[in-house]
Amino acid sequence: MKSKYRPSEIVKQEYVGKTHYVTTVKLGGAYDETEQEGWYETMIQGYKGEWLDYQKRCRTLDEARDNHQEAKLYALNIERPGNGKQ
Repeated sequence: MKSKYRPSEIVKQEYVGKTHYVTTVKLGGAYDETEQEGWYETMIQGYKGEWLDYQKRCRTLDEARDNHQEAKLYALNIERPGNGKQ
C-alpha cells in the first residue's frame, strides 16, 4: 500500500494478519491549525482500503510505538474466526 506520508513522518506501517494494514505516523503540517502537529496517530485499514473505527493519538514516540502494537493485536483479534467484526 503506497503511503501519502514522507518517510520522516512514518513510525511504522505494516500488513497485519490477512486483511488489515496498521499505520502509525507523526502528524505534520496538515494539522497545524488543529494543535495536533507533532502528535502521533495510529489507524487501521481493512482489506478494501476503508479505515476502521480505530484511531489513537499521542504525544511521544514511545507511546506511538505502544499504540502501534495495540492496534496490531486489535486487528488480529478482528480476524479470529467467530469474532464477527469483519
